Amino acid sequence: MKVNSHETVHVNEQNQITILCNQCGNFKTIDTDFYKLIDEPLTIKITCNKCGHNFKIFINFRKTYRKATNLSGICYPISRTGPRNTIDYMRISKITVENISRTGMGFTLKSPIYIQLEDILEVKITLDNKKRTKITKQVIVRRISNNSIGAEFTTPVDERYKDLAFYLIP
Repeated sequence: MKVNSHETVHVNEQNQITILCNQCGNFKTIDTDFYKLIDEPLTIKITCNKCGHNFKIFINFRKTYRKATNLSGICYPISRTGPRNTIDYMRISKITVENISRTGMGFTLKSPIYIQLEDILEVKITLDNKKRTKITKQVIVRRISNNSIGAEFTTPVDERYKDLAFYLIP
């Protein structure tokens, strides 16, 4: 997988990455504890210690695979105080889900609605699989940047969500 023409390198369970030079095949495993302290997506420049080739890598610290998507749907806040099935139609937005994983999703609101960090939203999407599976999940808002939302599922995708779990297989 390429990110802005940089090679993506995934951190393993021991907090290490293996860097491979695509010119000479030389590889090196390094510890990423230092890079994790930066606490944001990270691209670093590498110089191969064997052939001197210069290249960049993107270090991916995510624990689960994140699939790039372009799925349509809607979202709306869940009432924490009123009846469970009460929906404020003034606070519904069409969305485009840009990525999805077993633990959450990233999406863009098509029309702005008032939401805050830690709000619980109900998200309804249709997968672009053969079945056109309809998925309804509750998410907790973890990141807001303009109309871009990063959200964590209240319950991770597991065997109870077979269609979505199958959809997420790389």
